[in-house]
Amino acid sequence: MPPYCISDGQELRRRDRRAALAYWQQWIYSDPAAPEPRIELAVDLADVGTFRALQTANTLLKEAEVLIPPDAQTLRGRQFYCHSMVQFQEGNWAEGQVALAYARQQFADLPEGIALCDEARGIYEMGMGNFADAQSCFEQSLAYHLEADNGLGMGLSYYYLGRLYMLMDEPEMAADFIAMALQIGEEAPDRLLHLKAQIALAEFWIYQQGYETALELIETAEELLRLEVDDLRRAYLWCDRAEALFGLGQYDRSLEVLKREAIPQMRQMQHPVGCAIAKEIRGRILLYRLMGGESSSNEEIVETIEDIFLDSSMVFEQQGMKRQFASALYHLAQLYRLATGLPNSYQYQGKQLRSLELALSVLQQQPMGNGRLIAELEALLNEAMGMAR
Repeated sequence: MPPYCISDGQELRRRDRRAALAYWQQWIYSDPAAPEPRIELAVDLADVGTFRALQTANTLLKEAEVLIPPDAQTLRGRQFYCHSMVQFQEGNWAEGQVALAYARQQFADLPEGIALCDEARGIYEMGMGNFADAQSCFEQSLAYHLEADNGLGMGLSYYYLGRLYMLMDEPEMAADFIAMALQIGEEAPDRLLHLKAQIALAEFWIYQQGYETALELIETAEELLRLEVDDLRRAYLWCDRAEALFGLGQYDRSLEVLKREAIPQMRQMQHPVGCAIAKEIRGRILLYRLMGGESSSNEEIVETIEDIFLDSSMVFEQQGMKRQFASALYHLAQLYRLATGLPNSYQYQGKQLRSLELALSVLQQQPMGNGRLIAELEALLNEAMGMAR
């Protein structure tokens, strides 16, 4: 019996990702010519998701590509699959799609491999806002897991479907799927699935404006976090906490969370999307303070908030995050609306119109799940056009 094997490492992964990382590293040290531990270590590093982890994952996959025997088709399929997931994490959607197509070819008629590819393609389609295609992919993957009686595979499919239905503005379906994923994660037990579902449930309640419930769920999720392997998730949870506090009108506490925790952690991990999300929340807090009369409007504060939204919207546009991009533009338009009483108000009116028109053109490409935001954009655009006449 070999001293190392895939199944032992994957079992460790369920309980303790840090132990799994150490296991793969020890295997590589013990057998420098083995491609399997390099691929599996890259899988775990892709989930860690920090800039450094993704860099290391790319290096490991390049090493594995050279070491894989010519006839090891399934292993090569997994290497391409893992490469696609790393590229998706980095926002390289086109390269990830190419790698995923190669993975599917290598897996040929292997159902387990095809299910992995369906799930990965679903992640891609969801990220691009193609919700109907994403739904089809996740349902195909789920069908395989149900047939194979793969409980953890089912749990992951439920998790992705829950997130998808949240984006599609179908809260009842979202809540049901997230609850099923959470139950499997708790009973399996699988710490990572449990953690993912717990975070998804917290974000569901933020979406439903149940901010007190969301804060309680965030507290529970934080108890499941592990140092190093969950640092990026911890930073995103600080963003969720700031969002919930903002929803409760606790602006000072929300800003403090962003200033002391979320933004510094995202910067330290060189995570531009996370930085943009945290900044955008800060921009909305400052905007709402202006709207509520808590701070006076002047050109300096308008320019400060404008810079925040422009910086975050640029990242969202580069990453193909259409809803977030449109939302940042919508809040920019609200800012410009407040600034119409300042000197040079004509330029603010023009900026407001351009922001609203661009946001609407983006969302009209994927109207599903964005009806509420589209209606708000159209109402503000009609008002702005009436004032411009």
